[in-house]
Amino acid sequence: MRVLVLILGLLATIPVGCASAPPAPAEEEAPQTVRALRYKVFFLQDARSWSGQWGYELYFPEQEVVCNVIFEFPDFEEADNGLKPRLNAFRSGIRNRYLVEPHGAEVVAETEEVEIPADLAREIFELADLTRRQEEESFRIGRKQFELGGFPVVDPYLLEYEKTIREIEEKKGASTGGRLEKPVR
Repeated sequence: MRVLVLILGLLATIPVGCASAPPAPAEEEAPQTVRALRYKVFFLQDARSWSGQWGYELYFPEQEVVCNVIFEFPDFEEADNGLKPRLNAFRSGIRNRYLVEPHGAEVVAETEEVEIPADLAREIFELADLTRRQEEESFRIGRKQFELGGFPVVDPYLLEYEKTIREIEEKKGASTGGRLEKPVR
């Protein structure tokens, strides 16, 4: 028995390679920057006069997000009277193709690879998602309001459409003794 305890004691002190736990994997650091493509673009502000301003956009190819900063002029009474930068972010493909004049040739702007701080990029991506959600909700709620009749239609094409529908309904009603017949399908 003493011999067995002595052998077990010796075995416990011998390092065994396959019995040891594998080393913990080194934690990978989150990237500090996110790759984007920067390109020059013309922001059209008035299609009638073809006026606008030149600026830059960033395109994040892996996330399919575009963002740009435009500057708005504040109200005259505001204290700082400085320009207000406003970031627009939305889901889209790259938008580096544009026309310089109404019937001119298409221009493809060169892109330059840039690195954006990861925390700022995350905020841009969140804003792009919020923009998408705001657009979806705007159409959903707008449709509900339109169906309730809260706003009159002011689009001349829609007004013409509604007028045509009314005329058709009146003609159908006159030919059926004042009652509309449901179409047979």
